[in-house]
Amino acid sequence: MRLRTVLARFCNPKDTAAAVVVALLCLAAEALLSSLIVARIPYTEIDWVAYMEQVEGMLQGERDFSKLRGSTGPLVYPAGFLLVYRALHWLTNGGDVKQGQICFMFIYLANQVVVLWLYVRSRAVPPWVLPLLCLSKRIHSIFLLRLFNDGIAMLLAYCATAALVQRWTRTSLVLFSAGVAVKMNVLLFAPPVLVVLLMTERWQTIAQGSALGVALQLCLGAPFLLSHPGSYLSKAFELSRVFLHTWSVNLKFLPEPIFQSKLLAAILLITHISLLWAFAERRWCARVGGLSAAAWMCLSGTSSFPFPTTQLGNTTITGSNSSQNIPGDRGSSASHIDESGTNTIGNSSSSSSSRAQQEGGPSLSGGARHRRTGPSSLAALPEGLLGASKPSGKVLQGSSSSDAAKQQSSAPEGADGMSEREGQQGIPCHRPRLPAAHVLLILFSGNFLGILCARTLHFQFYSWYFHTLPFMLWQLPLADLARLSIWLMVEVIWNVFPSTALTSLALLVLHSCVGIRLWRMPTAAWSYLHS
Repeated sequence: MRLRTVLARFCNPKDTAAAVVVALLCLAAEALLSSLIVARIPYTEIDWVAYMEQVEGMLQGERDFSKLRGSTGPLVYPAGFLLVYRALHWLTNGGDVKQGQICFMFIYLANQVVVLWLYVRSRAVPPWVLPLLCLSKRIHSIFLLRLFNDGIAMLLAYCATAALVQRWTRTSLVLFSAGVAVKMNVLLFAPPVLVVLLMTERWQTIAQGSALGVALQLCLGAPFLLSHPGSYLSKAFELSRVFLHTWSVNLKFLPEPIFQSKLLAAILLITHISLLWAFAERRWCARVGGLSAAAWMCLSGTSSFPFPTTQLGNTTITGSNSSQNIPGDRGSSASHIDESGTNTIGNSSSSSSSRAQQEGGPSLSGGARHRRTGPSSLAALPEGLLGASKPSGKVLQGSSSSDAAKQQSSAPEGADGMSEREGQQGIPCHRPRLPAAHVLLILFSGNFLGILCARTLHFQFYSWYFHTLPFMLWQLPLADLARLSIWLMVEVIWNVFPSTALTSLALLVLHSCVGIRLWRMPTAAWSYLHS
């Protein structure tokens, strides 16, 4: 019986204590395994020497970005890359490989710490799934035996994601900008990050964070922008590069002329943009009325509800003068209109009171509480529900005049510091705080759409989404065996070298299956209101 209880805990996504134990064991095992890999498995030279040569060119005073070259070709990464590898050049005494591997071992462990924290924080994946994050042969190779900059860029991206989960918006945007400065693949996170910010922040906060991110790019690129700006912008942020068909893991089943054609590039770009719009409109922002509604919430500083203004949906309003009490509140009455639009205004039953207590909601002054899970405006409420105290319309029926006075004089602060008095038509306009699982699902799925529509995926690009795959799989309505099978097949394909037409086709099929299952998830599964 005790064993069954322990096993049940490790299968429970909400059991944070069990997840922490598993995460710590994973980190201990990773530290040991990484040390053994660095000590015993031969290093494979691909780009490390070229990186050091490019850094040395900068150290010698070259500021024309087009002239910074290594043994594998010209430098094609932004200035943040040079800053990071300049530090590694110094730490490794000019590029010693073994010392570089040790540095990357710590980078890899830091990446694992952040990713495991995100999983534990989300409370959306069973603890027994966490070891999957440590079992990839290819990922260990990318970090410890190849020393690619992809791992550094993704570490910054995951740190930025963690900051966004904590609602440190400006810090998050600066970290995302730093990731882009190391490698531009981090830009795949930009659309979903914007969607999250539209639903949770004011436009002023977004503008400030974006300005800081742009300022960071300007500071990092200043030595090159001041001397040869055209050369820097064209090389560091080159979007027209065509990768070699030989090294691609993706779409290798296509003939090389088709693979490198501009028509295929245009089709993939249009598909990517279309998928981003569809997910943003129909999935990510579905419960606030779509992408345009989320943008309006952000720009206008008002709250929004997830259903049309013609009905109220799941709305609970409580006042202070009722003889019927909801547990946990003193003297409160409930006015409830269910999802079908049925008006049940009046004293609530014990069952509806219990549900109101479970659902909770942002508190208003004077004992009034408004559960914001209904449609877009209190204008749909029957006449008389709103008090007639002041133009803000925030006093609900049942509140006394003294409560109204308190309400007008000391409205509480919202999650972002906005006073509820700034609302419109009595709707409190503090921004919702999205649960960690909801933020991760939006960001990880948005990044995955970019992977799905990529023309070229080199072997090191696996690090762009490997750590997000278990999370997405365990949000899908699939059996654990199916989830594990997809994860294992993807891992096997990425370890076949060189890739073949068959493996690239299989990878496309697996990616497409995951994308389709993400799209077919119930709308409620994408909603923080149901978290």
